[in-house]
Amino acid sequence: MKEQNLIKTLKNYNIDDIKNIRELDKNQYEILLNSNEKFILKIFSGDDLDEKIERMKSLFENNKLAPKFLYGKLSEDENFLMWKEGSPLKEKSFEIGEELGKFLRDFHGEFQNRDDEWKKNFDHRIVLLLHNYYMSKHEGPKDYIILDYLNENKYLISDRKPSLLLGLQDVLNINLDDEGRLSNVDLTFGQMADPYFQFKNLNFLKSEDLDYVNGLIKGYFKDGSTILFFKTMAVYTIVEYLYDEFEDHESINHERINEKVDRILEMYDDFTDIYPNWYRK
Repeated sequence: MKEQNLIKTLKNYNIDDIKNIRELDKNQYEILLNSNEKFILKIFSGDDLDEKIERMKSLFENNKLAPKFLYGKLSEDENFLMWKEGSPLKEKSFEIGEELGKFLRDFHGEFQNRDDEWKKNFDHRIVLLLHNYYMSKHEGPKDYIILDYLNENKYLISDRKPSLLLGLQDVLNINLDDEGRLSNVDLTFGQMADPYFQFKNLNFLKSEDLDYVNGLIKGYFKDGSTILFFKTMAVYTIVEYLYDEFEDHESINHERINEKVDRILEMYDDFTDIYPNWYRK
């Protein structure tokens, strides 16, 4: 969209002090106001977000991390979302993790679904990983531990009720605006999946993330049992970390695979415990 058209349309939403517009990516812009406040604007077509946003309102009103955004129409076929630009969280405290955990729990609860498509697709992903592994003829000294765990616990996916995931690429990396609100959430994101899949990268936390992640877990589970969560997370860690390595089973990097397998086994003490090392510390 041309800048002059964008400026004209935004004036209808009382945004008329625009100093500069910079295109960041296709259909995404940085809006700089005369006050030097910066906003991100994303343009999208297709179904609007009226119903989704209406259901989010109560969640957003009751959580201090919830994104603050403006939603509207640019044309008959185009909608937009606009929110304050933020910066990466510098100090990941227990309190912020706990607040995000509470918000994610409420968000997942609001958007649960009975669709079985997620379960079918992920089960197929597990089957393909196992098939490609055997076709690759890779033989690591402790691969059998991971393969046994995956075969014995893949049933856990079939018991999970899917939900809409929050459009946050990685719960370990969040951006906050100057009001302390999440600023790297994409509300146009629409993946339905097991809510635990939102945390698929959790096992790759850094030491400085530990307090934040413990807060995240406490907030999400209200001090409830985490046994099922960590058993299921181990399945996701194995599949998501190793799947691409075997996708082309005729050309694999044996050394890199061995390193990844060792890293997973180190997390779980060769699966002698369902809890990863970082959580037991």
